[in-house]
Amino acid sequence: MEKNLIINGIKDHKNNPKTVFEWISFFGLSSEEKKDFIQTIDTLVENYEVILKDNRLYLGEWEGYFHGKIRTNRRGFGFIDFEEKPSIYVSKDNLKNVYDQDTIVVQLLPDSDEGKVIKVLERNLKRIVGVVLSRRKPAKFIADNLMYENQIRISNLDDFKNIHRHKVLLEVQSFESGYILCEIKEVLGHADDPGVDILSVLIENEIRVEWPKDVKDAIDSIPLKVSKKDMQNRLDLRDDLIFTIDGADAKDLDDAVSITKKGDNYVLSVHIIDVDHYVRKDSVFDIEASKRGTSVYVIDRVVSMLPPQLSNGICSLNPNEDRLAISTIMEINKNGNVVSYDIKPTVINNKQRLTYEMVNMVLKDKNSVPEYSNVYDSLIMMEALSEILQQRRNKLGAIDFDKDEADLQVDKDGFVVDIKLKERGVSEKIIENFMVTTNEVISRLMAWSEWPALYRVHEKPDAAKMRDFAGFAQILGYKLKGNMDEIHPHQLQKLLSESKGSENHFVLTLQLLRSMQKARYDHNNIGHFGLGSLEYSHFTSPIRRYPDLLLHRMVKKYFFNNNFSGIDQDLELMAKMGKQTSEAERKAIFAEREVNDMKTAEYMEGKINEVYAGVISSVHKFGMFVQLPNLVEGLVRVDSMDGYYTLNPSGFALEDKANKVSYKIGQKVKVVVVGASKQARNVDFEIVKEKKRGRKK
Repeated sequence: MEKNLIINGIKDHKNNPKTVFEWISFFGLSSEEKKDFIQTIDTLVENYEVILKDNRLYLGEWEGYFHGKIRTNRRGFGFIDFEEKPSIYVSKDNLKNVYDQDTIVVQLLPDSDEGKVIKVLERNLKRIVGVVLSRRKPAKFIADNLMYENQIRISNLDDFKNIHRHKVLLEVQSFESGYILCEIKEVLGHADDPGVDILSVLIENEIRVEWPKDVKDAIDSIPLKVSKKDMQNRLDLRDDLIFTIDGADAKDLDDAVSITKKGDNYVLSVHIIDVDHYVRKDSVFDIEASKRGTSVYVIDRVVSMLPPQLSNGICSLNPNEDRLAISTIMEINKNGNVVSYDIKPTVINNKQRLTYEMVNMVLKDKNSVPEYSNVYDSLIMMEALSEILQQRRNKLGAIDFDKDEADLQVDKDGFVVDIKLKERGVSEKIIENFMVTTNEVISRLMAWSEWPALYRVHEKPDAAKMRDFAGFAQILGYKLKGNMDEIHPHQLQKLLSESKGSENHFVLTLQLLRSMQKARYDHNNIGHFGLGSLEYSHFTSPIRRYPDLLLHRMVKKYFFNNNFSGIDQDLELMAKMGKQTSEAERKAIFAEREVNDMKTAEYMEGKINEVYAGVISSVHKFGMFVQLPNLVEGLVRVDSMDGYYTLNPSGFALEDKANKVSYKIGQKVKVVVVGASKQARNVDFEIVKEKKRGRKK
């Protein structure tokens, strides 16, 4: 019998719980159906989805049992996140033999948001990376993730010689009582070799760093230039003043822009490389790209979705080279509304490669970069149009988080020599506004036409989280007005605008981000809350994102070719790829963060005993995290603080009630670096105590 039918039945009769036999009677089950029903009940009870109490059936969550994937931290604790209720915290003591992304059952402790692990339902751990120390017998294995310390046994260690201090990839064979049985699958290199540390993190997180043989074999077939045959039946825009604006170190250039005026209106053309022309559906390149889902960017390297011969070659809008593109030509009025548009297969020629930094200089001083003089008029028009588009976005309620990003600068051996904030100027905003507008136009076309598409969706925040955020904002002196069940992005944008320039802006932004849902890909158009868009999708980066490539195919099939065959199959494909590409994106983001955490900790190992000013970014029972101006974050442990500190009921402060001292989110503090570990990927701070006369130690 379907378990959902049983669960829904129990839910509907919450006030009148029934015994197993009463349910059998209620459903009118035959003798054969009874057996199946009892087996299903046994499974549900075994997994704590249903609880048997006083011979009656109740839902497990009514009794404090919850299912979910555990998100562990290298410091030993973890969280289970839910869409519609607060996360459940699991302490280090309750995480023994439980690993990141395992599906588990937890039981909420009385009057607490903390859970105790009751059962592991499904293991996620498949691979482990670490260093073999084999100079002395018996050999030792030190996992990069210290959560696995002293738990690893390697079944085939004797098959490998001369691997002392080498990084290896282990594949998990089984989970035994008290240990994890593994075998060596690959030797990654010596632990001290440049780049092996980053490679280890990527491989541990299942990032596909090697190209399969069939992809390597097919690389020679990639054309170096656009043929005349390829240009047929395309709008020829090679004489237009088209150029790219990217970072100075970018190699995969997938978008170019051009602009003219039509009366008081602007005609903006956004040209996106036609990757689908070279990466055909179900080709070896396409199959591998679908598995990767996205390019992964980590400090000094890119693990690209497509082979470099494609992403940096024929599928990159390199200057002074003919390229195939999909061009979205939009007429935009003074209110920022697209009054008409067309989408065309084109052939273009990038007249000049511009960089963000140089464009920002030119927009401040016309004569600062003489070689940009030929595009100056276009840049001035683009700046004006970008401002108009930004004002329109503001009216729609688009939330500008204005979030800083850390720039880890490394030397030739991959060691971090400095950590600074990435600079964002007018040029970055121009390209962002142009790409958002293009994505909206494409998405609107697909949604209104009811054609299969993959949307970039962002659901409205959970009302409970919004109420918590409103309470937090009020503590800082900001009032979030309105009904939290029907929150509009404009309300949140207004609050952030009010706080801009104040000391509280950083922490308000951080707390709001933590209160929001995560954006994802879906075949259903439910809009993008953060952007204030009713329809939104990703279309402008098909070199590095598979959803964009899929959308190119749908536009070509339905809009260009009027081919409406196989709509049901395309809808099924979009549904499948929505889940697959969202998962690939999450994996890539996690790997990028892990690399940043590792290299940041390595950098801070050389800063022990140095004192910094920082801001408290979050508080927990075990301590508080402090963020420095360069975004380095470290933990101040409760047991390192003078006094007895407990978490305030609001969850936003640590308090020592006896001494009337508190530390709250957003508060400025001075900290000293007391520890940093590249292996553990964390940094430890302590509060610098202010000297006061007459104070007893």
